[in-house]
Amino acid sequence: EKCIAAHEGKDITITIQRTRKKRSNNQNAYYWSIIVPLVADGLEALTGEIYSKEDVHAFLKGKFNVKEIVNPDSGEVLKVPKSTTENTTTDMEIYHEDIRRFADEFLNVRIPLPNEQMYIQ
Repeated sequence: EKCIAAHEGKDITITIQRTRKKRSNNQNAYYWSIIVPLVADGLEALTGEIYSKEDVHAFLKGKFNVKEIVNPDSGEVLKVPKSTTENTTTDMEIYHEDIRRFADEFLNVRIPLPNEQMYIQ
């Protein structure tokens, strides 16, 4: 009540938003210890260049974790990378799945699911 009263006579916006769980520590560990290194290896095999974890992370965010901003006049869509720290657990799993699909189809790299053991043949 005090908060609303402090804005008396002014236009205000009130937002009600559902609280969602942020990405988990396990999801973050899986991303940095499994996904990023395997994508880095795939990119190196494809291009012959070595990429740091930070470079791979920036690439993946820019491709798969973006906010789309539409210019209403031209209809042009600008994709702006979002921070993964704000992802919900569901958003993070969608992000991981998009990367796994890309790695498989484009880099010919299979990224195991969390808790899945891979055997080297």
